[in-house]
Amino acid sequence: MMRIRSPTRSGTGAGLSGLQPNLSTGESATDVSTASQVTFRSKRKYTGDQDIKEELREIRKGMAEMMQVLTSINANQTEAINKISEDVSSLKEHVKDLKTEIDSLRFKNEKIKRNIENLISKYNEKDKQIETLDSEIKKTFKVQN
Repeated sequence: MMRIRSPTRSGTGAGLSGLQPNLSTGESATDVSTASQVTFRSKRKYTGDQDIKEELREIRKGMAEMMQVLTSINANQTEAINKISEDVSSLKEHVKDLKTEIDSLRFKNEKIKRNIENLISKYNEKDKQIETLDSEIKKTFKVQN
């Protein structure tokens, strides 16, 4: 709900509220004699410029030291990463060589395994031949006796 406001008073009495200033004369509708009592203060000058400059120097010095430390850390980390990278490359090469050697040993192992199986097979054949000969010999001795 909107309130309806009454217009300002157009009275000429001093101290009445709602007086409108006379803009054409540059004076307000209130007492003009009070205008001379208004003073303007100049801004306070800060005398701590040297303190601020010293603090800024210290801050810049601290920042420069931090940058040196960070640069040093960065260089150390880069060096460490390069060394680790070289070590990893070396390990990869070593693993590759080991895989090649393992494959070679696996091939040799399979070959030895086949040879052993062949020898076992031949041994079994010879054993059967010996048994057959042994049984024939026993038969011939029995026949002679």
